[in-house]
Amino acid sequence: MEGINDAACQAFYAYRDHFFEDISQDARRYYPRRRHGELAMTIASTTDEQNPRMHRTVKLMAVTNIELNSSLVEVKQVRKELDDARRRIA
Repeated sequence: MEGINDAACQAFYAYRDHFFEDISQDARRYYPRRRHGELAMTIASTTDEQNPRMHRTVKLMAVTNIELNSSLVEVKQVRKELDDARRRIA
């Protein structure tokens, strides 16, 4: 299930980057996006944002996204180790 969720997240990030020009002037620009072939996410700057709540929300979303990606990497590593152990046992 985690693999499907990860694939969906990655597709969503790439999709958002593909259409960023269309959404660059509304609140959707603050969702994470990822350029094709890159691992790092990008989130639009809140420098010109007038709403102070939006600054805090976007910062929290960025931190949450970083933690999510770290967790996904950790889960992939554990699954690889489990698969290796199962092959050795078999």
